Amino acid sequence: MIHMYDFTSGYTVPYVKLTNSCHHCREENYILVNKEQYELWTDGGLLIQHAFPNLEAWERDIILMGFHPKCWDEVFAKKDVCPCCQSNPCLESLDAANNHGAHS
Repeated sequence: MIHMYDFTSGYTVPYVKLTNSCHHCREENYILVNKEQYELWTDGGLLIQHAFPNLEAWERDIILMGFHPKCWDEVFAKKDVCPCCQSNPCLESLDAANNHGAHS
């Protein structure tokens, strides 16, 4: 456990250092989280976004899934995205097929 000074409250607050390795690049990640929030998440059954509202979504993703934002994009990036509608499969193509038209 790590104790850090909280400038908002003026008190020293206990923090927990959560570590894991990125599943893609194997680089070690760590995030410091408030011990009370951590216990609410692990022991209290709160969803991570409710237990850690102060963390960004990508920080919570590192805790849950172990991927850096860059690695997440590399692994889960959309492949063959249509330039006209930014979707896969092309939404306009599907609409055209349903209306017996052609994709332009």
